[in-house]
Order: sequence, then structure tokens, then C-alpha cells
Amino acid sequence: MSDRRTARRYGLAIPVKYEVADNAAIEDPLGRTREISRSGLYFTAAAAPDPGSIVTLTLTLPSELTGGEGVLVEVQARIVRVEPPEATADGRMGVAASIESYEIVRASPGRPN
Repeated sequence: MSDRRTARRYGLAIPVKYEVADNAAIEDPLGRTREISRSGLYFTAAAAPDPGSIVTLTLTLPSELTGGEGVLVEVQARIVRVEPPEATADGRMGVAASIESYEIVRASPGRPN
């Protein structure tokens, strides 16, 4: 089986906060990314949104990835797959999301654009 992904993936473990668009409350809306590309990302979390749902993800891309300062980004994404805790290295649910849009909120935490 060949890998059909066209966007370069970055193995990157950074905190991510997620919020479900339909306001369904998730008890622990914090996760940690495992991979990020311009078209999607994979993160692990204690709880996961349902596949097909739209979420807002908030994360800070580090300077190593942006080539400058860290960048706070809000991402609108669709959940495409949820994996059980047994399928991940950290024992949390695995979540694959396809990026639909994003907005750079500020150039670095604590400093407006």
C-alpha cells in the first residue's frame, strides 16, 4: 500500500486545545499533536470529537517550524478518524483531522500582531 499524502508531514508534539463547533461539551478538551501538515494533523487526547464533526483547534506553531517566532493559530478542521487508546503510544484516543481553514491569531504568545 502506498502513502497517498501530498503534503509534507512534520512529527511535532505540541499542546492543542479543541472545541466542537456544535458546542457539545468535552470534559478534557486538551490534546497533543503527533503530526502536522498543511492539510491535516493527528493528535491524541483523553476524549475525542465524533468523526465528521467540525472543531476549532488552537495551537502555537514553534519557531523551528515557522522560521521565525512562534505563531498562535486557530484551525477549523473536520474529524476524519478516531482511533481507540490501544492504537496509540500514549494510551489516549488518536484523532485525525483534515484542515478546512486556519487563521493566524498572533505572531507569538503574549504579543499581538
